[in-house]
Amino acid sequence: MGFLLLRYTNTIMPHTIPTNYIGRKDLCYVLLALPSENFKYRVCSLLAELSAELPGVIWPLPPEQLHITLCEIIQPKNYSQDKETLFDLHRDQYEEAPARILSQVPKSTITFDVIEVSPQAVIVRASDSSILNSIRTKLVEVMELPDETRTPPDITHSSVARYLTAVDIAKVQEIVSRHTIAIEEEIDEFKLLRVTTLPLEEYEVLRSFPLMTN
Repeated sequence: MGFLLLRYTNTIMPHTIPTNYIGRKDLCYVLLALPSENFKYRVCSLLAELSAELPGVIWPLPPEQLHITLCEIIQPKNYSQDKETLFDLHRDQYEEAPARILSQVPKSTITFDVIEVSPQAVIVRASDSSILNSIRTKLVEVMELPDETRTPPDITHSSVARYLTAVDIAKVQEIVSRHTIAIEEEIDEFKLLRVTTLPLEEYEVLRSFPLMTN
């Protein structure tokens, strides 16, 4: 059975923060998994209900833009160097290290069983993130991430909705608390993407990394 966990990521912000980057041109490189049709169907069904209950408040990610982030290499923000040049400088490392590590990781089923509300987004996540965190630890040990790139997250999640307007976050929490989620998602591959329009509107798949089959 799914359950709900609600928490503030910043307790001094009692309102939602409208997103300003939907459809924005920017360049980033990221390792992620693209979810299954079942995942997209279940999430989109949830988002349809939330949109009806929060009209004009949330922006549901289109199904084709849903994703499960493993590790951002170059993020959508300013860097001290040209981002294309910066990636190309370490391109072999950013492609070969994931290929080597992920080829030794068995495909796994992850249960997304938490709906979480923060001032920035509504996310669905797994209460157990040990599988992805183990991979991240190995990746950051061998990949030279740029100084400006934040440390990879320690959660397994998919940001499923952003905000169009600022409203009392307690209102969003109260409505979301009526819903639960429990999605069994098989992860059998990660991809390295070059994203040019946010959040995942336009991108190019540079490499695919299948996980080890039993």
